Amino acid sequence: MKISNLVKLSIILLIFITYVGSGFTQESSSPPVSASTSTPLSDIYVIMFILILLIIGVIILLWDQVKIAEKEKKKEAEEEEKKILELDTKKKLELETDREVLEDDKKKLEEGKKLLEEVKKRLEEEAKKLAEDRKKLEEEKKKIYEEQKKIVEREPEKSLEEERKSLIEERKKLAEEKEKIEKEKARLEEEQKRDEEEKRLERDKRREEERRRLDETQKRREEERRRLDETQKRREEERRRLDEEIKRIEERKKLEEEQKKREEERRRLDEEIREIEERKKLEEEQKREEETKLLEEEKKKRKEERRKLDEEIKRLEDKKRLEEEENREEERRRLDEEEHRREEERKRLDEEIREIEERKRTEEDERIEEERRFLEEKQRREEERKRLDEEIREIEDRKRLEEEEKREEERKRLGEEIKLEEEPVKLTEEVLEKRREEERRRLDEEIREIEERKKLEEDVKKKEEEEVKKREEERRRLDEEIREIEERKKLEEEIKKKEEEEAKKREEERKKLDEELKKLEEKKKFQKETKVEEKEEEVLFDIEEEIKRLEEREKKHQEEKKLLDEENRKKLEESRRKNEEELTRIKSELLTRPSIFVHPIDKAEMILIPAGEFIMGSSEKEIYYALQEAREYYKGARLSWFEIELPDHIIYLDDYYIDKTPVTYAQYLRFVESTGYKSQGDFMKYYNSEKDNHPVVNVIWEDARAYAEWAGKVLPTEAEWEKAARGNDGRVWPWGEKWDVNKCNNRFSNINTTTPVDKYPHGASFFGVIDMSGNVWEWCNDWYSAGYYEDSPEKNPRGPEEGLEKILRGGSFTNYPNYLRTTTRYRLLPDNSDHSKGFRCVMRII
Repeated sequence: MKISNLVKLSIILLIFITYVGSGFTQESSSPPVSASTSTPLSDIYVIMFILILLIIGVIILLWDQVKIAEKEKKKEAEEEEKKILELDTKKKLELETDREVLEDDKKKLEEGKKLLEEVKKRLEEEAKKLAEDRKKLEEEKKKIYEEQKKIVEREPEKSLEEERKSLIEERKKLAEEKEKIEKEKARLEEEQKRDEEEKRLERDKRREEERRRLDETQKRREEERRRLDETQKRREEERRRLDEEIKRIEERKKLEEEQKKREEERRRLDEEIREIEERKKLEEEQKREEETKLLEEEKKKRKEERRKLDEEIKRLEDKKRLEEEENREEERRRLDEEEHRREEERKRLDEEIREIEERKRTEEDERIEEERRFLEEKQRREEERKRLDEEIREIEDRKRLEEEEKREEERKRLGEEIKLEEEPVKLTEEVLEKRREEERRRLDEEIREIEERKKLEEDVKKKEEEEVKKREEERRRLDEEIREIEERKKLEEEIKKKEEEEAKKREEERKKLDEELKKLEEKKKFQKETKVEEKEEEVLFDIEEEIKRLEEREKKHQEEKKLLDEENRKKLEESRRKNEEELTRIKSELLTRPSIFVHPIDKAEMILIPAGEFIMGSSEKEIYYALQEAREYYKGARLSWFEIELPDHIIYLDDYYIDKTPVTYAQYLRFVESTGYKSQGDFMKYYNSEKDNHPVVNVIWEDARAYAEWAGKVLPTEAEWEKAARGNDGRVWPWGEKWDVNKCNNRFSNINTTTPVDKYPHGASFFGVIDMSGNVWEWCNDWYSAGYYEDSPEKNPRGPEEGLEKILRGGSFTNYPNYLRTTTRYRLLPDNSDHSKGFRCVMRII
């Protein structure tokens, strides 16, 4: 059912009830009845009308709650879809990276195979050369045998001396040939050594290239993960900001709708009251005509009716009281039960949050330990790799020495075999085959070692990636649980607020009804005692006079405020004209930029804040620590209190001067006396003669701005205030990173009021500015906006152009340490003032 249909149905019911009531009155008024008899029916009509209105209101509220639940379900479904899409994109990226790594590995294996084929070709060529050498040697041997045979056949008669000479010459030739063969062998061995060194260098280069590629791939993956995390954070921040804006818009719409409904109800009630009054007047006129005829009879009847009415009124009042008491008791019981249930839920939620935080801590500890173990394993693996490389080198050196020894032995054997002239060829072939087999074995072992190392590295990478995925999933799960808990808390708080508002409305409506009933009873009594017309006219006249008087008061108040603003503006303009010469002189003096400067108008000591960059706002880690610290002092602390400090960003500011201390009572009194300014805040409420050096309090934002205008200064922006308090090194408190109770006036000081502005010199900031934490909150020039940090300019930000609330900074003597941080943001309506709100001023050079 729509709300319009419900309203129509309620109007039809009202018309039906009024028609039935009018018919009942006509039937009951057939004999002449006095004025007092119709009054209880009108009371019943009013009660019925009010009950119907209440029923309609309850139905509307239930309908709104159903709509809100549907919207929340839609939002949750959309968020789940977004999360699924993000997980799919991450999986795709990881698969692509794995494919690239596999392709690189395939390329490396193909290159290794090519190298092996080249080595095999070289070995085959060497074997062919050796075979050709063997053939040549055999041919030479054959030639020698043939020559010997010919010599024997041709010259059998020669002497033995000639034979000896020929043999000696032949031996010399053989020796020369041996030397040539040895030289060729030495040359071949050198070539083999060179080839082996080249191969070793190529292998080392390839290994280094593979390691570099692996490192580059790891770096790329880490960069991609960081980029994905940053995009996730930005999306979450945008979602939060959009959710906040949507909530604000919905709240505004609800407020507008409620206002419209209330106005419509008021109009409808006014119309119904007018109709009831007109009906009463008509009935009274008729009764008066009848009374003139039957005064004597009516007197008797009135006495009896009065008795009956008194009895009925008493009975009705007793019933009403009993019903009201029962309803109140039931409501109290229900409220007590709801409060008890909410307290139990809050306790349960707090326990869940604690458990989640403990889980996070334990998981972080485990993660740190795992990282340490992983680093230790890495170091151990690197050491093992180095050790293996050294062992490989030692083995290679040993192999080289053994090969050299073997070669020398082979050379000796070859010399002996050449002398024998029959066995050299077989020995050389066996040696070559042994060498080839040893080289093949060595190459196969090296290839196996390389493949095993690759497998180990791939296993380590897979384990690391699985661990990273598990950690990310656990973090997401914990973040989702925390978000759900926070959303539950927010919903509970909103429901509680709505219920409290509804309870207040009900109480107000009950009070109104009770007052109306009392007025009606008083009217009845007056009607019994005196005439009705005169009394009603007098009451209406009094009501109209009161309304007029209230309207006149409001008009006077607004006119007085305008006159005050105009008077203050004129006085400030006059004082500004008087101080123009001094201000021009001051600005010319400030061009030299002295580090400390005493302002001639308000005698305030000002400190130069040099131009440059600084970090403004808080990081997520700092906010988490601040929330934990806040929950130590107050268990109901919420994350939304600190999220307005996000994100931390770099800001550049030009040179400017800031008051060393907050504005004191003595300085503010001098301003009021010299200008005749009428302060809108009651700053004298907390003043006495001993507080001249205390910060002035109970001033509204306009009072602070007027003082700054008189002195030729301005109120500081948020950025100017935070840089003066935090410094260039990003301090948590003005004096450093650690909390110190004795360096500012805070809640733990147990002073419970302001202190002199120069009491805590040890709590000064990086630039020497005092009382930037504690003592009093300080008004800033900026309007408040929760998401301004995301869109603020990087150079000299001046805050939002519009807003409802103004920013305050620094905390006061009533606050705990988490409110005294240099990044804490607080806001109030500019018309507010109390005993803990003050200010200080700034003077810009340009």
